[in-house]
Amino acid sequence: MKGVEQELNEALFGVGITDLFSAEKFDSKIYQHFENIGKLNEFKQHLESSDAEARAYQVLGREGITIDPDNFLRLNSERVAYVGEHVVPLKGKREQLKRALQRIVEVKKELSYPGEVYDLPSFVDPENGFFDTETKRWVYPEDFIQANKSAYDFGGFWWNIDESIKESEDPFVQALIHSNELPEYDPGEELRQMRLASEFNKNQVKLELLEELGRTKIYKEKKWGVVPKTKMVMNPGYEEFFHNHLGDYSVQEVDGALKDLEKELTCGNKTKIRALRKEFEKKEGISRRKKLGYIILGGLAAGTVLGVAYELTRDRKPPVVKDLKWEPTRTVNDKVYDGTVSFAVEDEGPIIPLSNKAGVKEVSLQFVPVNYTHLPKEAFPNESVRSYRLTPLDGAFDENREEFAVNITNIIGGREYDIRVTAQDRAGNVGDKNLITSYIREFERFIPDYLIGASYMTFWDVYWEYAPAGRWKEVDTVYEPILGQYNSGDRTVINKHIDWATGHGIRFFCLDFGWIKADSPFDRIARECLFKSDLVDSINFTISYTPDASKGSDALYSDFSFLATYYFAHPSYLKVSDKTVVKIANFQDYWGKLGVNETNNLFKDLKGYIKDKYGYELFLVADVWPNTDPSFLNDPNLSFDGIINMGNVWDSVGGNKVEYNQYANKYAGYWEKCSSLAEQRGLQFIPFVFSGFDDKPYADYFNWTHHCITRDLEEYRQLLRVAKKVASSLKMINLFSWNDFHEGTIMEKDL
Repeated sequence: MKGVEQELNEALFGVGITDLFSAEKFDSKIYQHFENIGKLNEFKQHLESSDAEARAYQVLGREGITIDPDNFLRLNSERVAYVGEHVVPLKGKREQLKRALQRIVEVKKELSYPGEVYDLPSFVDPENGFFDTETKRWVYPEDFIQANKSAYDFGGFWWNIDESIKESEDPFVQALIHSNELPEYDPGEELRQMRLASEFNKNQVKLELLEELGRTKIYKEKKWGVVPKTKMVMNPGYEEFFHNHLGDYSVQEVDGALKDLEKELTCGNKTKIRALRKEFEKKEGISRRKKLGYIILGGLAAGTVLGVAYELTRDRKPPVVKDLKWEPTRTVNDKVYDGTVSFAVEDEGPIIPLSNKAGVKEVSLQFVPVNYTHLPKEAFPNESVRSYRLTPLDGAFDENREEFAVNITNIIGGREYDIRVTAQDRAGNVGDKNLITSYIREFERFIPDYLIGASYMTFWDVYWEYAPAGRWKEVDTVYEPILGQYNSGDRTVINKHIDWATGHGIRFFCLDFGWIKADSPFDRIARECLFKSDLVDSINFTISYTPDASKGSDALYSDFSFLATYYFAHPSYLKVSDKTVVKIANFQDYWGKLGVNETNNLFKDLKGYIKDKYGYELFLVADVWPNTDPSFLNDPNLSFDGIINMGNVWDSVGGNKVEYNQYANKYAGYWEKCSSLAEQRGLQFIPFVFSGFDDKPYADYFNWTHHCITRDLEEYRQLLRVAKKVASSLKMINLFSWNDFHEGTIMEKDL
């Protein structure tokens, strides 16, 4: 025989969705259940002797879950779903609905009896049971059996998403299970349709007006022989164009289109459109509005008479834009100049078609250059929105499905583009769809004979322990980038950098690692943002590894294993003769710790390990100071394939602050010596070229010595000529840097 608690479980299951939130209906349902089974007095005694007086609506109400008079489920006063025969999530509120449903089911379970008695405790005496101190009653094995059955039947296992829950008939459980499948309800859809229709009509009017401008003439004459006045002649005349040709559009739509065009056009066309606007406002204002009012009143009266019959024949569904595609058709050196947009539009029409209302009536397309509001507009080329009024491929709007194609030519690029299609059916419903293109280059990719790269920083506006508020704010910079104080993970910024760099002969970016740790924010920017950019296929990457010789070989092997797993495998990683290129900065640190011979042994073993385990043959470039004793090359066991002069700059140039010509003259001499030595040993020499240097932001922030190499464009060009001359057969040159604004070495597009 079932106890009161188990009967309460069944009673709770019988409470409907909306009844759960009504004090009157909730109590009525529960009391009615116990009255029907003849246990009302027992139930009342149970309420007096336990905590069961809690009501679901009370518990849920305290947690901000309610249902308003319009049957909308609210979470913290915000509508999240419409509750009728079924639960229907509001648009964009699916996750909030899940949270509310989860709590509702939890509360139902908490108010049900038993609580969590799924397994019979080992200490229960099969004969006598045991006394439960919490419920203050004796519990027997059959109670557990019945409780588990009730839990199965009435959704008590809701949190175990298995067959039990899926078989439960509890409406809340079912709504929770299928919450991802429930169709969303958008209460603002009709308002959006009205707005879309109005915007569509205005764009159509603009297209008509632009066509009319070619047939409109203006001239000036003097009123009373003194005051100059603009006169206008239209072909066809004013009445024919505005009243007949544009008669289907409202005064507001025509006036709005005129005002928009007046802002957008220039020179003679601007003068013409201003004259048209003034003439329109002069002749149309009050009389046209009255006519429109009469039409609306007449329509309302007719609608009242037609009633339900009108609703059955009314087409409420907007046309649907399908198969929207963008395909480049003319690409030169990776830059897209022309492309084609193709799509179809389908219209279902009304449920009971009594006329030719079904079918697509008008379609327009806009090719809109994306405006990145978080970045300076000066960083992007000027380009206007292009608008097209379209005709189906078969030449006529005569079917419920129409197909379209538009050729877009002479694209400037330097951004993404938003392709917006708007379609109107014969009933006036408007549907729309948009597609964002991938980034389209501004510059054609330029591949010079030399393998030129630039050091690239991934730490901008990314957390750094030494400047928690951000490098831009705390450390300062020597120059301001044209893209503003950007975030290194910004997809648009990365695309712009690659576009600018590869459009001007930069073939690879060199990324720091070593001082940048595995899985650090700077490392993740490289792997998760830079390596996944739209233009990643047009540039290569390599690593400048800064080791810590004091940590021995374990750290070295660990770092290179990480690089082999997450960097070397990328299709854009730089390889020469199928060898994976890695620069070793401060290579001489190992000489101080291990000696030249042991250092070579260490890196030879590393190369063998990476090849055997990961399949990559390394091409190591050792950073050797310019004034180093060349005897290190006498070791017959060399482990590196090339040399580069990166470190010990200030001792090499003879001071902390020098003019560019002093730096250039010193390094030209070092390069010629190093290039000759490298050639003798069959090594590659890679010149490392500063465009200038000024680390005052670092010096001020960390209170260290200020270093500076003044910038001189002509001297820089001359040094680059020397670099081309001394570079070995690989013709590799490393420029420093693309974007180190703290050290003033930058060569971004604005400089």
